Parts: sequence; C-alpha cells; structure tokens
Amino acid sequence: MGRTHWIGRTPAISRSLSKRCRSPIPSIVARGLAVGLLAVVVGGCGALNGSGTPTTSASPSAASTMTPSAAATNATPTQTDMPTAMPTATPAVGTPPVGRTAEPSAVDHFSLTGAMTTARVRHTATLLRDGRVLIVGGSAGGWGSASLKSAEIYNLTTGKFSATGSMQIARAGHTATLLNDGRVLVAGGHSADLGGLWLNPKSTAPDMGLPLGSAEIYDPATGKFTSTGSMLAARDSHTATLLHDGRVLIAGGFDCTNLTSCESVGSAELYDPATGHFSLTGSPQEFVLASDSVLLNDGRVLVVGNSEMGIFDPATGKFGGSTEPPLTYGPVSLLKNGRVLRSGGLQSTPGGSPGYALFAAAELFDPATGKFSPTGSMAKARAGHSSTPLSDGHVLVAGGGDIFRCRTNPCTSADLGTGEIYDPATGRFSPAQSLKVGRFDHTATLLKDGRVLIAGGRGGTVNGQAVASAELYGR
Repeated sequence: MGRTHWIGRTPAISRSLSKRCRSPIPSIVARGLAVGLLAVVVGGCGALNGSGTPTTSASPSAASTMTPSAAATNATPTQTDMPTAMPTATPAVGTPPVGRTAEPSAVDHFSLTGAMTTARVRHTATLLRDGRVLIVGGSAGGWGSASLKSAEIYNLTTGKFSATGSMQIARAGHTATLLNDGRVLVAGGHSADLGGLWLNPKSTAPDMGLPLGSAEIYDPATGKFTSTGSMLAARDSHTATLLHDGRVLIAGGFDCTNLTSCESVGSAELYDPATGHFSLTGSPQEFVLASDSVLLNDGRVLVVGNSEMGIFDPATGKFGGSTEPPLTYGPVSLLKNGRVLRSGGLQSTPGGSPGYALFAAAELFDPATGKFSPTGSMAKARAGHSSTPLSDGHVLVAGGGDIFRCRTNPCTSADLGTGEIYDPATGRFSPAQSLKVGRFDHTATLLKDGRVLIAGGRGGTVNGQAVASAELYGR
C-alpha cells in the first residue's frame, strides 16, 4: 500500500488542499505503499505557495528563513542538509532510553538477488499466497516520467523476476491489496510519476497526466488483470487496507491534474470483492495528511498523517480522530504486541533553512489508549525508508535518508543504504548491515521464509532515476 495522502473533513468526493495547492503531490513511501506510498511523510499540504516557491517538506525552499514548528521542535529533528547525527529528543518518563550496539550483528545481512525486468519506483509489491511476490506498475524513469502497465513476479526459489500479464491501464502511486480469495485489487494511482516532482520544482512539464479512479483485479491462477468497478473518486497515493470481513478500505489521496492544481480527496470508500463495487463510507474528519495505514488487531484501521491520526471502525463505518501532534512522520508497522511503531520521516518547517525537518525519532501507538508515546530513536534521521515487521517480532528499517539533498547532489549508498533493527522488548534500535544498493521510495516485502525482499526505488542520482536492483535481508 502505500504511501502520502490527504483525508479531508466533509463527505464530499474532494476538497481543495488549503483552498488550492500549487504543487505536484509529495511521494509516498513504501507501502509497502507499503508502502507503498511511498514512505515519505510530509507536513502541510505538500504544495507550493502562491508564487510557486516550495514551502513545505514536500517541496522545500532552500532560501526559507522560517522557524521550526512546535512539533518539529519537540522532536528535535536534524535540520541540516546531511542529518546523520542522533537527535537529542529525550523519551518520556517510562520509555526505554536510546540504545545501540557498537556494530551490526554478524548474522543479519543484505544480499543481492535477481534484478527486476524493469526499473521501477512508486510501484507496489504484494506477497501472494503461493509465496511469490507480485510487482505492479510504477515508473521506470526519473521524476515526471510516464507510468507503466507492466507487472512481474519474483520467485524466491529461483531468485529471479519474470514478466506476467500487464494491467489494463498504466499507473503509479496506486495501491495493491491481497484479497481473501488470493486475488489482488489494484486501485487508483496516476498516469505519470508525480511522486518526485516536488524534488524537482523547476520542471516545466505542461501536463502531468491524470489521476485514476479505475481499478482492476490480478488473478495469480491466470496471470491476467481484468477490470473491476471504479472508485467513486480518482485518487493517487491513497491508503488501502484489507478488513477482517474481506472488504478493502480506501482512504484519502490526491487528485492532481497538472503542476498548478492539486486537490485532496476528502472521502473514503469500501470495495466489496463479492460485488466488485466501491461504495462511500463514513467521511474522515478534519485530520490527516494520510501517509500510511495499518489494520489493528481489533479490526479497526489506524490512518496516520502529518499532524493527526484517525481510526476507522468497520462496525460503525465511521472515523474517529485525534489532534495530538505526532513526534514522527514516517511509515507505520504493526508489532506482535498490538502496538504500532512509527519512525522518522519529514515535516515542513514554517521557517528556517532548508525549509524542512528530518526525523530520527520514533514513537509507539497504543490502541488501548488511542495515543502515541516516544520510544528509542534511530541513529540516523531518514525519510523515504521502509519499515517491515520481521517474523521474530523485530522491525527492519531500511534505506532512505535526506532525500531532499538528492535533488541537487548525487546521494551515495552511505547516504541511503543504512539499516536499523527495532526491538520492541527494549524499545531500542541497533544497526543492521548496510544495503547493497542505496535507495529510497522502494518496496519491502516480508517473505514466507522470514527474509525481506527490497526492490526498486530511487537511486542516488540527482534526477531521482528508478533502479531495477533487488536484494534480500535475512537474519
């Protein structure tokens, strides 16, 4: 799933982003969307100001002279172009202190596996019931390049990717959700890669394609995609969550038609596999630039954003929310104890240079209290990273970094290739071995043998070029 999204206040299909956002959509993160949605989380509306100058974390201004927001100040993020130092945020009383071992464990490692047949970013990766991984869509070029129709399958037995049937419509920034019957719902997205244009604000592309409301179903038995009912709202970089009853909750997203018009989608809808139709459900309240979502153990859905969070209850079809400011703005992962880890990410600063704050802090959401609380911080402030729960209960945080720096300076594996392991028992992060290829906005998929497949994403090039390489993490 994925990735950076807005959820609005009213039941209307869409509403303007701060009346009118004048910038392309910020990237999502890995969802693995999923993150999938890309895993980058940004503050504000992720837009440009009236003069077209980037002002939020989605499009930072190097010339900005504003001061950090209260949320950013409380979390004491690193606000330099190369934020590698550990932040000085102090966990609340009762939370474990930051603690790290001196060296990565000798038993954990990344190793290259077969490369994808096509370089991809803003694609999706879905673990199928037979253990294979379905890779769908995305973009093969740099920022603003056209989306892909193609899809491919990773086979762990052979360590290779191979082509499968293509989608009916090319799309990037979409979601892909495994249904209870083993098929995969692919919904929404955009006909172009909008997920990095905010890193390249000088782009003069006159037409960035169209947001998509269409959806299709992939059947692993036939290797083909077929059309299904369309969403009631076209949306890009939304969240998609499989509910316990088999339906899929689609929430938020953007409707971006060109570089000067970008509106949030203030609705949520449910897909019913039995009928193949989407229907509106309870409208989200005034919370959330939704960046990620996760199904809680009690069947509710946590949707998190830049300044608030919301919870969808399938029993009532309604959202409830909180205005409590978060300490972090990154991807979320469900822990075995039922709590949710959120780590790192980006937030715009309402002043100061470089115009954004990069976070190393992490926090835990407790469904029993409905609140986040601090936990140990990562050693490296990062955004565009993946966060993957492992079979042993730990969480792998991989890749990402100061991705805004990569818009003007080539990033190296040292910038984007580090990994860390979170231990829920101690509330601490410890270093993992480094990735073989530095990357951000990639996908990360837990395989049936306990390893994690890291695929695609953006490499360290200035133009945000997609990469085809893939690697496996094992412990």
